[in-house]
Amino acid sequence: MTYSSRSSKADRKSKEPKLDLEAKQALGNISPELLKTQLCSLVIQFVEEHWDQAEMLGREMDLPMYYCDLQDLLEVSPPIPLVNQLHSADPNLNLQDLDHQQPLEVMKAVIKMFTTSERMVMPSPDWTPGLATPAQRPDWNWNE
Repeated sequence: MTYSSRSSKADRKSKEPKLDLEAKQALGNISPELLKTQLCSLVIQFVEEHWDQAEMLGREMDLPMYYCDLQDLLEVSPPIPLVNQLHSADPNLNLQDLDHQQPLEVMKAVIKMFTTSERMVMPSPDWTPGLATPAQRPDWNWNE
């Protein structure tokens, strides 16, 4: 039996993730890739500039990982499922203007996505958690 390249391309195309209609509407003209880039930057910025608040938020929302691992998961997550899951976690978050949202609200949505969403982003098989850095965990004694 011979398979044509046309059918294999169609099979691959049908297996590619698709944006949910609601997430697509929430994105507007923003690409999932751009949203992912903005999201990663906002998380890093929030953790670096508001460590105490980030640490308290992580405890309050039962974040089951260090922020460096959360950042790693965001970076390796495919953009389309990430957008779908972020929108599912907080449908009120303005995805078209993420850079101008309250950083705390963005962080709450990201943590909720990883802790309570039924469609949680799963890491790729080659992902391994990273180690915290001094900037991420200034309370640790790094000289031991």
